[in-house]
Amino acid sequence: MSSPDEANANANVEEKILQYEKFISDVMRRDLERVLEQRDSVYEKISQYLQLKNTIQSLQDSGSQQLKTDVDLGCNFYVQAEVEDSSRIFVAVGYGFFVEMTHEEALRFIDKKTNQLTAVCGSCRDCQTSQRAEEEKFTRRDGRGEDETSGDRSVLEPVVQSLNPSSSP
Repeated sequence: MSSPDEANANANVEEKILQYEKFISDVMRRDLERVLEQRDSVYEKISQYLQLKNTIQSLQDSGSQQLKTDVDLGCNFYVQAEVEDSSRIFVAVGYGFFVEMTHEEALRFIDKKTNQLTAVCGSCRDCQTSQRAEEEKFTRRDGRGEDETSGDRSVLEPVVQSLNPSSSP
């Protein structure tokens, strides 16, 4: 038969577990979603820069200075445009600024920018991995806090130990 102190300690542990679960669902998952949105935004920018790089290389390969293209006016309304001299282009460098560059300058800039954005993606992956690891650390896997493979409470053992320092491992 368990003593009232043990029952109270178990109730405290269960309460702390519920607090951890609430923290995971309220804070950590929201943060993870934000990181994933940022990562998707960075991937989109990388895609746009690589598309520009391919276009510049196509212009260089064709050797023609004239260019016919469709320009998006917004809301997917396109108009045909004709560029007489495509040897210099405007490249979006961030914060709404565009810089006029030659093809070679633009290619160098694109390489540097994609390397920078790829490094940002690496930090997003690291953050995402650590967020998921923390989430897994405190998530009850089968509804009772037991690890599916071992059948014990080993997943929550660090939490239980920190909540109940008087108990021995």
